[in-house]
Amino acid sequence: LAARDSMRSRSDLIEQFQRYGRMFGSTEISGVLKSSFRIYSTDVGELPRTPLGPGSRRPLGPGHGQWKTFDVTDGLAGPMVQAMLQDRLGQMWFATKNNGISRFDGQTWLTLGVDDGLPSNDVEALFEDSDGRLWVGTTHGLAQVADDAVVAVHGPHNGLPQDRVRQIIEGPDRTLWVGTVGGGVSRYDGTSWIQVSLTDAGPKNLIIDLAFDTVGDLWATTAVGISRYDGTSWAEVTVDGVDSSMQFAMHGKTVNALLIDQRGDRWFSFGNHRTGLARLGMDGAWTFFN
Repeated sequence: LAARDSMRSRSDLIEQFQRYGRMFGSTEISGVLKSSFRIYSTDVGELPRTPLGPGSRRPLGPGHGQWKTFDVTDGLAGPMVQAMLQDRLGQMWFATKNNGISRFDGQTWLTLGVDDGLPSNDVEALFEDSDGRLWVGTTHGLAQVADDAVVAVHGPHNGLPQDRVRQIIEGPDRTLWVGTVGGGVSRYDGTSWIQVSLTDAGPKNLIIDLAFDTVGDLWATTAVGISRYDGTSWAEVTVDGVDSSMQFAMHGKTVNALLIDQRGDRWFSFGNHRTGLARLGMDGAWTFFN
């Protein structure tokens, strides 16, 4: 009971359940997604034991180069790094969980956070566009950084449908595209935002990754499957003749990442169960690797 009460009293968890409540249409008076905390136990009995044996040892050799660890004592904003980017000047940018972003030029560190104009210190995405502008996706909006300062913030107040930005990419026409948690996909033409949401609400609009293929189609991995946008409409990607959302529901798969290689093949990494990696070839054939 103490653990349950402690979790229910945490403001950050309450905020997340309120966010999910808005996404899924909670009927609770408080607006939070209805939840319950339970602890289960079972007697597993005597577990089998297997002797490991003496094992083996191999010399590692001298290696190549040396590791150096950077942490908050060196100037990094926080210990939990969620995204990294090297800009066109060679500078490294790091997005942290609760401490904003840091830039390292090889000698000195610079940190930007909410006190400097970021909409949130919880940063999940970094992207540099073809004009050299840095875009910062946070859990409470999208920021644009130039000359080491926040120069613009985008969110529901100026047209971005959802404020938690998970992915940022640039289209073939240099238009900015963002994937959000709950608001699907939106593109920015430099003046206004246009929502290009997937057809279904709920988990399908929880974007995990985005990528353009070699013919200009946009691919999106979501909480429940894979979709493709041809510039006019979205289509659910099929796996062995079955919609990916149904396939993943049947096999308990979630897609963690998406990559389009130089040949145009689409690669997907899965977060659980037996299948770890899949490739969708240009010929439409799936290959699974585990």
